[in-house]
Amino acid sequence: MVNVHIRVDGRGLDAALRALKKALEKEGVTGELKRRQQYTPPSVLRRQKTKAARVRERKRALQQHEAGAREQPQGRRLTRAIRKGVGRAKR
Repeated sequence: MVNVHIRVDGRGLDAALRALKKALEKEGVTGELKRRQQYTPPSVLRRQKTKAARVRERKRALQQHEAGAREQPQGRRLTRAIRKGVGRAKR
C-alpha cells in the first residue's frame, strides 16, 4: 500500500489535487490501476514480452549496422541479419 501525504496550505485545493496526482504518478499507482483494469492471460504477457524484445533487438542491430555499414538491410533482410549475427561480436 502506498502512503502519500499532501498538505493543503494556503495554496488551495486545486494545487493540492495537482500535487496528489503528481505524487501518485511518481509512485506508479496510476499505471498499476490501468494495468489491473483488465485481466491479461500469461500467454498474452509472454507474447508482448517477446515482441518488445524483438523490437529492441532490431533497433539495436539497426543502430549498429548504421554505424558500420554503407547499406542498411530492411524488413526480412534485417531480421536475417540479426539471426546471422551481423554487427555482433564473435565469441
